[in-house]
Amino acid sequence: MNLLLGFSVGGDLPGWSALAAAALIGFLGYGVSLALFVRALRHLGTARPAAYFSTAPFFGTIVAIAFLREPLTLQLIAAGLMMAIGAWLHLTKQHEHGHVHEPMQHAHPQSPTRAPSG
Repeated sequence: MNLLLGFSVGGDLPGWSALAAAALIGFLGYGVSLALFVRALRHLGTARPAAYFSTAPFFGTIVAIAFLREPLTLQLIAAGLMMAIGAWLHLTKQHEHGHVHEPMQHAHPQSPTRAPSG
């Protein structure tokens, strides 16, 4: 859809080197990060990885200020402090209580079109 929109306003495809750089950025920025996020969900639960993943705009803001000369505003500082506090709370929270989590086993039904793994 983005290509169609670009072509509709007279845009052209960039050169091969720019396409390769965009593909690499997409692979790392979306593909690898999403795979790592799903792995973190499996090992850490859902709340912590979601909270960490949501700090990505904060790092994008740092890059924009450092390299694109975007202005540092009071709102950005306040948002950054709140994100830092939230991440710190997640990192330092201890899961302590009086009950025991029993190990769970579960199985996923196999699709008839896929061979069982393992």
